[in-house]
Amino acid sequence: MDPVARPAVGEWSEDGRDVVLACSALRRWHRDALRAGARDGESLRFVYLKGGYDEIGRRLRGRIGHFMPERLLKSQFDTLEEPDSSEAIVLGIGPPVAAIVDSIVTALDLEREI
Repeated sequence: MDPVARPAVGEWSEDGRDVVLACSALRRWHRDALRAGARDGESLRFVYLKGGYDEIGRRLRGRIGHFMPERLLKSQFDTLEEPDSSEAIVLGIGPPVAAIVDSIVTALDLEREI
């Protein structure tokens, strides 16, 4: 767990700021640690972008200059404790990015700013 993330979540939560934090949070205890930093259970919500090994591997191979090498993908999947719909909004990675963003905005009951 990033030693900066949990205190930062607490600070953002106390300030009432809307923040998007992108992180893997592969294990439930990672997500629990982030939740522990929030002021209440409703102020921190997770979105799980679910994709299969082959699809994510294909996308990794297509990236140029990305920090995540494909050789680490298996260990990431081995480590993953998938959140279910009671813990996160679960969305597949198949649709176009704009459609995924629209689904997230709708699920979180947010207003989309252009």
